[in-house]
Amino acid sequence: MKFIDATDKLSIQVHPDDAYALPNENDYGKNEMWYILEAEEGAFVYLGFERDTTESEVRQRIEDGTLADILHKVPVKAGDSVFVPAGTVHAINEGVLILEIQQSSNCTYRLYDYGRKDKSGAERPLHLQKAFANMNFAASREAGKPLGEWQIGKGHEKRLLEQCKYFSVWDYKVTDYVDLVMDDSTFYSLVVVSGEGTLETESGKKEMKAGESFFLPAGRRVVKVQGTCHFVLSHI
Repeated sequence: MKFIDATDKLSIQVHPDDAYALPNENDYGKNEMWYILEAEEGAFVYLGFERDTTESEVRQRIEDGTLADILHKVPVKAGDSVFVPAGTVHAINEGVLILEIQQSSNCTYRLYDYGRKDKSGAERPLHLQKAFANMNFAASREAGKPLGEWQIGKGHEKRLLEQCKYFSVWDYKVTDYVDLVMDDSTFYSLVVVSGEGTLETESGKKEMKAGESFFLPAGRRVVKVQGTCHFVLSHI
């Protein structure tokens, strides 16, 4: 999990899946999602292609600097959720603050970097052979919408942001309290988006405020969150 504060457009990338990454990189593939914390007016991300394309066209557009022209543009605002499956060409653009939840993996293949140079004056390397071995060339129609609607509970409300083979992510808004019932199957990762409160476990209470994250190991317990706060909860 990470915060990404994009003040400039980031490189255009693609990630492999497990089937490719494990034998070729000795690492897991990378499926990820972006929860939009803040977005300037007109902000957007790229997610896949606007229409079906081919390897030859993508290669040509990388050469002439027009790759972004055929990418699917997804407008985003605070509270949106964008799922990025392995194999999907994608990029974060300027003016967004994102909470990213991903598989534990370092596999990223850079397709295009707008000619940026490193400190020595050399352009950052691209990973075209590996990128093309993993790329989905079909058109994308994805939008930045959470999977679920808000569910009203006593002292809180929640909605499902994303669910896949690798993680589930929930959005919580607490006005009084919520009890998080855990078991032995998975840990919980909790990131406070706004507000403040307390997190109570069998070992005591901890103060929590915006920007902080908490890792809750797997185990049979009830974790109580009290206060007025907004947090994102992830688990496998």
